[in-house]
Amino acid sequence: MRGFWKKDQSTDNDSLASELKAAGKSGAFPDLAEPDVIALFNAAELVKFAAGEWPFSAAQLSTDLIILLSGRLELRSSEQQSLPAETIMPGDWIGDGDFEEPPEEGAIAALARSAGSAVVITADTFSHLEDHLQTYLILWMKRSAQDRLGQERKNAQSFFQNRTDLLDAMYHLRTERGKGFSQSPIAKKLFDKVPKLPLSSIELLNKMLDERTTRQEIVDMVAMDYSLTSNLLKAVNSPLYGLETKITNLNHAMLLLGHDQVYHIVMSESVRYSLPESQAFTEIHQRAVEISRIALAMALTQQQVKPAEIATIALLSEIGLVIVELLKSYNRDLSALFEHVDPAEMGAELLHTWNLPESLCKSLRYQYYPEFAPPDKVPEDVRTRIALLYLSRRMHQILSKTPNPAPAIFIDDYLQVIDQRDLGENKLIFERVLPRLRREIDKLPKSLANLVKAEDR
Repeated sequence: MRGFWKKDQSTDNDSLASELKAAGKSGAFPDLAEPDVIALFNAAELVKFAAGEWPFSAAQLSTDLIILLSGRLELRSSEQQSLPAETIMPGDWIGDGDFEEPPEEGAIAALARSAGSAVVITADTFSHLEDHLQTYLILWMKRSAQDRLGQERKNAQSFFQNRTDLLDAMYHLRTERGKGFSQSPIAKKLFDKVPKLPLSSIELLNKMLDERTTRQEIVDMVAMDYSLTSNLLKAVNSPLYGLETKITNLNHAMLLLGHDQVYHIVMSESVRYSLPESQAFTEIHQRAVEISRIALAMALTQQQVKPAEIATIALLSEIGLVIVELLKSYNRDLSALFEHVDPAEMGAELLHTWNLPESLCKSLRYQYYPEFAPPDKVPEDVRTRIALLYLSRRMHQILSKTPNPAPAIFIDDYLQVIDQRDLGENKLIFERVLPRLRREIDKLPKSLANLVKAEDR
């Protein structure tokens, strides 16, 4: 840090008179007789500083008593810190009375915001003072520390209130953005243009959501529907998965990939056929497939939600972005206005028009809430699903090195929803979910497998 140790220690009579006047003006030594003030000045070190200098190191702030006579200091942890941890004004004392305490590592130092001066009393200086001056200093150090603690509590309360107000404003802004547009004639007309999921896929999805459905029933449904089986085999043998072994029938797929993975591929292909053919929509679908596969793995580590269900929610989660992009492409002159349309609301309403289960529609509607709202703002019946989807999206953004990942303001709260707050996000991702993805690397979509492999390099 620039500016440390630039001191002017002249103590001629004029300087002493000037500093005594500053001390009196600032009230730095309350109830102390002038002869005792002079005795302190003669024994202590007088430090003068200019604006922009760093006159006191972290070690000094931890071990010495510093009494500011004039000027203004800001306590900061580094030159890059934008806001001060605390502002020190004339008359303020810095010191807790324990001169023997070792310096705190990584503690803050003092930046001079305006030119001024301060009296510095070291442990050695203190030990040579008369008893009544030592008693005086200890008394006022304790009082000063109590005053500063009280002010810090007030600052903390003010900060908490400001944070609450800011979060409320953010919540209002996000929930009101484009609210109700999904009910507009232009939106309804667009919903009619988006191809619905095939009836067989909707029946399969409803079966999967039914707790009474067995795995064999799911297999039988796929086996009896030629289009589902055909789409499955076409997908698993495509470069999208890059399997070394060609899969020739449903039983082979079940044996190699497993029930959940087969269902996941069938649904992802059904969704893909509902999207327009373009690079932008292909990228949206690919991202949804990757997030969905992560969500499936994460759900398998939790056993709180049916894995295939959360995978389906994640698979459909990006479809609102497709609707917004379609709005822009059909109304290019108004494309800037559609930036304010909520893709979550649009996606949820589209699923309503497809007569999909309410649990899916509701999950899509609240999917972005973790970015700006605590869990209690999310309906309880979909809260766990929303938490898993949010954490899966966060993991995907981390693996793909997304420049601006989803905000993590409430990350601990959503980890608590799935009972993983003590574990933490990093351990959940890198010690629980990623190892599971590694074990299934040959069965993952190729794009996701590449992300997992890149993390291992």
